[in-house]
Amino acid sequence: MPPVVFDLGAAPDTPFLDMGCRGIDFLFVVDNSGSMTAQQQKFLNSFDGFITAVEDSLGNVDSFNLGVITSDNFGNNAPGCTSIGSLVTRTTGAFESSNADCEPFSDGHRFATDQDDLTVKFPCIAQVGTSGSPIEQPVTALIAALDPAKAESGACNENFLRDDAILVVVIVSDDPPADFDLDDAHPNTDTSMWHELVLEAKQNDEKALVVIGFLPYDDVSCNGGLASPNLIGFVQSFEEQGVIASVCLPDYSPVFAETIATIAETCENFVAPG
Repeated sequence: MPPVVFDLGAAPDTPFLDMGCRGIDFLFVVDNSGSMTAQQQKFLNSFDGFITAVEDSLGNVDSFNLGVITSDNFGNNAPGCTSIGSLVTRTTGAFESSNADCEPFSDGHRFATDQDDLTVKFPCIAQVGTSGSPIEQPVTALIAALDPAKAESGACNENFLRDDAILVVVIVSDDPPADFDLDDAHPNTDTSMWHELVLEAKQNDEKALVVIGFLPYDDVSCNGGLASPNLIGFVQSFEEQGVIASVCLPDYSPVFAETIATIAETCENFVAPG
Protein backbone atom coordinates (compact mmCIF):
# COMPACT_ATOMS: atom_id res chain seq x y z
CA MET A 1 0.00 0.00 0.00
CA PRO A 2 1.43 3.43 -0.88
CA PRO A 3 2.12 5.95 1.87
CA VAL A 4 -0.74 8.18 2.95
CA VAL A 5 -0.93 11.57 1.23
CA PHE A 6 -2.36 14.36 3.37
CA ASP A 7 -4.10 17.36 1.80
CA LEU A 8 -3.18 20.26 4.07
CA GLY A 9 -5.52 22.71 2.31
CA ALA A 10 -2.66 24.47 0.56
CA ALA A 11 -2.93 26.50 -2.60
CA PRO A 12 -3.13 24.50 -5.86
CA ASP A 13 0.50 25.22 -6.76
CA THR A 14 1.79 24.00 -3.37
CA PRO A 15 2.96 20.34 -3.43
CA PHE A 16 1.37 17.83 -1.11
CA LEU A 17 3.46 16.32 1.67
CA ASP A 18 4.13 12.66 0.96
CA MET A 19 4.03 11.33 4.51
CA GLY A 20 4.60 7.87 5.87
CA CYS A 21 7.63 5.61 5.72
CA ARG A 22 7.84 2.98 3.01
CA GLY A 23 10.18 0.81 5.03
CA ILE A 24 11.91 0.34 8.36
CA ASP A 25 15.62 -0.34 8.77
CA PHE A 26 16.22 -2.21 12.04
CA LEU A 27 19.82 -2.11 13.26
CA PHE A 28 20.55 -4.23 16.34
CA VAL A 29 23.78 -3.48 18.24
CA VAL A 30 24.54 -6.54 20.34
CA ASP A 31 27.33 -6.47 22.92
CA ASN A 32 29.43 -9.61 22.39
CA SER A 33 31.64 -9.36 25.47
CA GLY A 34 32.08 -12.21 27.92
CA SER A 35 29.28 -11.29 30.33
CA MET A 36 26.46 -11.18 27.75
CA THR A 37 25.24 -14.79 27.48
CA ALA A 38 22.02 -14.33 29.46
CA GLN A 39 21.28 -10.92 27.96
CA GLN A 40 21.71 -12.18 24.40
CA GLN A 41 19.34 -15.06 25.09
CA LYS A 42 16.70 -12.72 26.52
CA PHE A 43 17.03 -10.53 23.44
CA LEU A 44 16.57 -13.50 21.11
CA ASN A 45 13.59 -14.75 23.12
CA SER A 46 11.82 -11.40 22.68
CA PHE A 47 12.55 -10.84 18.99
CA ASP A 48 9.76 -12.83 17.32
CA GLY A 49 7.03 -11.13 19.34
CA PHE A 50 8.55 -7.71 18.65
CA ILE A 51 8.73 -8.11 14.86
CA THR A 52 5.28 -9.72 14.69
CA ALA A 53 3.80 -6.78 16.62
CA VAL A 54 5.54 -4.29 14.31
CA GLU A 55 4.20 -6.09 11.23
CA ASP A 56 0.67 -6.20 12.68
CA SER A 57 0.74 -2.51 13.62
CA LEU A 58 2.30 -1.23 10.38
CA GLY A 59 0.66 -3.27 7.67
CA ASN A 60 1.15 -0.54 5.07
CA VAL A 61 4.96 -0.60 5.33
CA ASP A 62 6.42 -2.16 2.21
CA SER A 63 9.60 -3.70 3.62
CA PHE A 64 11.95 -4.26 6.55
CA ASN A 65 15.74 -4.46 6.59
CA LEU A 66 17.24 -6.19 9.62
CA GLY A 67 20.94 -6.06 10.43
CA VAL A 68 23.12 -6.89 13.43
CA ILE A 69 26.45 -5.44 14.47
CA THR A 70 28.59 -6.14 17.53
CA SER A 71 30.38 -3.97 20.09
CA ASP A 72 33.83 -4.48 18.55
CA ASN A 73 35.56 -5.96 15.52
CA PHE A 74 33.96 -9.26 14.54
CA GLY A 75 36.45 -11.82 13.31
CA ASN A 76 33.87 -14.44 12.34
CA ASN A 77 32.72 -12.38 9.37
CA ALA A 78 34.11 -12.86 5.89
CA PRO A 79 37.48 -11.19 5.23
CA GLY A 80 37.05 -7.51 4.47
CA CYS A 81 34.01 -7.13 6.75
CA THR A 82 35.49 -7.82 10.17
CA SER A 83 35.91 -4.20 11.27
CA ILE A 84 33.66 -2.57 13.83
CA GLY A 85 30.26 -1.59 12.44
CA SER A 86 30.19 -4.21 9.68
CA LEU A 87 26.94 -6.17 9.42
CA VAL A 88 27.15 -9.69 10.80
CA THR A 89 26.70 -12.57 8.35
CA ARG A 90 28.70 -15.35 10.04
CA THR A 91 28.28 -16.05 13.72
CA THR A 92 30.07 -17.96 16.41
CA GLY A 93 27.34 -20.50 16.95
CA ALA A 94 27.23 -19.48 20.59
CA PHE A 95 23.93 -21.30 21.11
CA GLU A 96 24.66 -24.00 18.53
CA SER A 97 27.20 -26.78 18.20
CA SER A 98 29.17 -25.13 15.40
CA ASN A 99 29.77 -21.86 13.64
CA ALA A 100 27.02 -20.61 11.35
CA ASP A 101 27.13 -18.99 7.90
CA CYS A 102 23.88 -17.04 7.67
CA GLU A 103 24.05 -16.18 3.98
CA PRO A 104 22.52 -16.06 1.46
CA PHE A 105 19.76 -13.59 2.21
CA SER A 106 16.77 -13.21 -0.11
CA ASP A 107 17.74 -9.82 -1.53
CA GLY A 108 21.36 -10.82 -2.06
CA HIS A 109 22.74 -8.28 0.41
CA ARG A 110 24.52 -8.72 3.75
CA PHE A 111 21.38 -8.38 5.87
CA ALA A 112 17.99 -9.99 6.31
CA THR A 113 14.70 -8.56 5.04
CA ASP A 114 11.02 -9.34 5.48
CA GLN A 115 11.41 -11.67 2.47
CA ASP A 116 13.60 -14.01 4.53
CA ASP A 117 12.41 -16.61 6.99
CA LEU A 118 13.25 -14.54 10.05
CA THR A 119 12.69 -17.46 12.40
CA VAL A 120 15.84 -18.91 10.83
CA LYS A 121 17.85 -15.94 9.57
CA PHE A 122 17.57 -13.58 12.50
CA PRO A 123 18.64 -16.04 15.21
CA CYS A 124 21.59 -16.89 12.99
CA ILE A 125 22.89 -13.32 12.67
CA ALA A 126 22.02 -12.41 16.25
CA GLN A 127 23.93 -15.28 17.88
CA VAL A 128 27.13 -13.27 18.01
CA GLY A 129 28.58 -15.09 21.01
CA THR A 130 30.54 -13.78 23.97
CA SER A 131 34.14 -13.96 22.84
CA GLY A 132 34.35 -10.28 21.94
CA SER A 133 36.60 -7.68 23.48
CA PRO A 134 35.92 -6.42 27.03
CA ILE A 135 36.51 -2.96 25.53
CA GLU A 136 32.86 -2.57 24.57
CA GLN A 137 31.99 0.12 22.02
CA PRO A 138 28.30 -0.17 21.10
CA VAL A 139 27.79 3.48 20.15
CA THR A 140 31.12 3.67 18.36
CA ALA A 141 30.01 0.58 16.41
CA LEU A 142 26.68 2.21 15.56
CA ILE A 143 28.38 5.33 14.25
CA ALA A 144 30.77 3.19 12.19
CA ALA A 145 27.88 1.18 10.76
CA LEU A 146 26.16 4.38 9.58
CA ASP A 147 29.29 5.86 8.03
CA PRO A 148 28.69 6.55 4.31
CA ALA A 149 31.92 4.69 3.48
CA LYS A 150 30.32 1.43 4.64
CA ALA A 151 27.36 2.03 2.30
CA GLU A 152 29.38 2.46 -0.87
CA SER A 153 29.12 -0.02 -3.73
CA GLY A 154 30.72 -3.27 -2.68
CA ALA A 155 31.13 -2.15 0.94
CA CYS A 156 30.02 -4.22 3.92
CA ASN A 157 26.74 -2.37 4.62
CA GLU A 158 25.73 -1.50 1.06
CA ASN A 159 21.96 -0.90 0.56
CA PHE A 160 21.09 -1.34 4.24
CA LEU A 161 20.23 2.26 5.13
CA ARG A 162 17.48 3.72 2.92
CA ASP A 163 16.34 7.32 2.48
CA ASP A 164 12.65 6.39 2.34
CA ALA A 165 12.76 4.30 5.53
CA ILE A 166 12.93 5.18 9.19
CA LEU A 167 15.80 3.80 11.25
CA VAL A 168 15.12 1.84 14.44
CA VAL A 169 18.25 1.18 16.51
CA VAL A 170 18.24 -1.37 19.33
CA ILE A 171 21.30 -1.47 21.62
CA VAL A 172 21.76 -4.37 24.04
CA SER A 173 24.79 -3.89 26.30
CA ASP A 174 25.74 -4.41 29.94
CA ASP A 175 28.90 -2.28 29.67
CA PRO A 176 29.75 -0.62 33.03
CA PRO A 177 32.03 2.42 33.44
CA ALA A 178 35.04 0.41 34.61
CA ASP A 179 38.26 2.35 35.25
CA PHE A 180 40.44 -0.10 33.34
CA ASP A 181 38.31 -0.10 30.16
CA LEU A 182 38.63 3.04 28.07
CA ASP A 183 35.52 2.15 26.12
CA ASP A 184 32.15 3.79 25.40
CA ALA A 185 31.06 3.64 29.04
CA HIS A 186 34.26 5.11 30.49
CA PRO A 187 33.84 8.52 32.19
CA ASN A 188 36.70 9.99 30.14
CA THR A 189 35.25 9.00 26.77
CA ASP A 190 34.26 11.96 24.59
CA THR A 191 30.56 11.52 23.83
CA SER A 192 29.93 15.04 22.55
CA MET A 193 29.49 14.06 18.89
CA TRP A 194 27.60 10.80 19.31
CA HIS A 195 24.12 12.23 18.82
CA GLU A 196 25.12 14.44 15.90
CA LEU A 197 26.95 11.68 14.03
CA VAL A 198 23.98 9.32 14.25
CA LEU A 199 21.56 12.04 13.14
CA GLU A 200 23.67 12.76 10.07
CA ALA A 201 22.79 9.32 8.76
CA LYS A 202 19.14 10.41 8.62
CA GLN A 203 19.73 13.88 7.14
CA ASN A 204 19.60 15.42 10.65
CA ASP A 205 15.92 14.56 10.96
CA GLU A 206 15.25 13.91 14.65
CA LYS A 207 11.91 12.30 13.77
CA ALA A 208 13.35 9.79 11.31
CA LEU A 209 14.68 7.35 13.87
CA VAL A 210 13.92 5.57 17.14
CA VAL A 211 16.67 4.47 19.54
CA ILE A 212 15.93 1.70 22.04
CA GLY A 213 18.52 0.86 24.67
CA PHE A 214 18.67 -2.14 27.01
CA LEU A 215 21.48 -0.82 29.16
CA PRO A 216 22.90 -0.66 32.72
CA TYR A 217 20.05 1.54 33.94
CA ASP A 218 17.82 1.46 37.02
CA ASP A 219 18.19 -2.25 37.85
CA VAL A 220 21.94 -2.94 37.52
CA SER A 221 21.99 -6.21 39.44
CA CYS A 222 23.41 -8.20 36.52
CA ASN A 223 26.52 -6.12 35.79
CA GLY A 224 28.14 -5.49 39.13
CA GLY A 225 25.82 -2.69 40.21
CA LEU A 226 27.15 0.06 37.95
CA ALA A 227 24.96 2.24 35.75
CA SER A 228 26.41 3.61 32.48
CA PRO A 229 25.80 7.37 32.26
CA ASN A 230 27.38 7.67 28.79
CA LEU A 231 25.10 5.07 27.23
CA ILE A 232 22.05 6.29 29.13
CA GLY A 233 22.73 9.87 28.07
CA PHE A 234 23.07 8.84 24.43
CA VAL A 235 19.62 7.23 24.32
CA GLN A 236 18.06 10.05 26.31
CA SER A 237 19.50 12.61 23.88
CA PHE A 238 16.83 11.50 21.40
CA GLU A 239 14.15 12.60 23.87
CA GLU A 240 10.74 11.13 22.92
CA GLN A 241 12.43 9.12 20.15
CA GLY A 242 14.58 7.33 22.73
CA VAL A 243 13.42 4.41 24.89
CA ILE A 244 15.61 3.11 27.69
CA ALA A 245 15.27 0.04 29.89
CA SER A 246 17.45 -2.12 32.11
CA VAL A 247 19.52 -4.80 30.43
CA CYS A 248 18.99 -6.80 33.63
CA LEU A 249 15.25 -7.20 33.11
CA PRO A 250 14.18 -10.86 33.12
CA ASP A 251 12.11 -10.35 29.96
CA TYR A 252 12.58 -7.70 27.26
CA SER A 253 9.22 -8.36 25.59
CA PRO A 254 7.14 -5.83 27.58
CA VAL A 255 9.59 -3.04 26.74
CA PHE A 256 9.58 -3.96 23.06
CA ALA A 257 5.77 -3.95 23.15
CA GLU A 258 5.78 -0.44 24.59
CA THR A 259 7.94 0.82 21.72
CA ILE A 260 5.47 -0.18 18.99
CA ALA A 261 3.45 3.02 19.35
CA THR A 262 6.59 5.16 19.07
CA ILE A 263 7.73 3.28 15.96
CA ALA A 264 4.27 3.51 14.37
CA GLU A 265 4.00 7.25 15.05
CA THR A 266 7.51 7.83 13.70
CA CYS A 267 6.64 5.96 10.53
CA GLU A 268 3.30 7.72 10.04
CA ASN A 269 4.82 11.19 10.40
CA PHE A 270 7.94 10.52 8.34
CA VAL A 271 8.58 12.66 5.26
CA ALA A 272 11.25 11.22 2.98
CA PRO A 273 13.97 13.71 1.98
CA GLY A 274 13.75 15.25 -1.47
